[in-house]
Amino acid sequence: MAAVIYLNDSWIVVMGLLLLAGIIAWLFAIVRQYRKLKKEQGQQLEAMAESDRLPDPELVPAQVVKTDIHRFYTGSRRLRIYNEEYLVTFRLEDGSEIHCTVPKETYYAINEGDSGMLLHTDGNFIDFGEGTECDTAE
Repeated sequence: MAAVIYLNDSWIVVMGLLLLAGIIAWLFAIVRQYRKLKKEQGQQLEAMAESDRLPDPELVPAQVVKTDIHRFYTGSRRLRIYNEEYLVTFRLEDGSEIHCTVPKETYYAINEGDSGMLLHTDGNFIDFGEGTECDTAE
């Protein structure tokens, strides 16, 4: 004789509710993990942005002490490429000197002994002008 199990409708409803509760719990776990990862990613991006941030430019009175052109070759023995690097040494009011590589146009526009305002960031040249004519726009 075969055993027959009769299921009433309430058992099916209970099983359906348990299945639905499991699916909802699973979705909440996924959303929580997603939010946690996004928060960690945001913190990492903020840390990277903070480390890549340049210091504020500094505008200081300076005098051109020395100008020089550094000429060098690059490339292979067959194909030699001639390069120039334009170097300027500025003396600040406190007596310290800053050695900068400047664009060609700037190099030919200034002379040794010129005085003006030097705009730089940690010794990296931005601009040099007479009086307060430096272009501070970034």
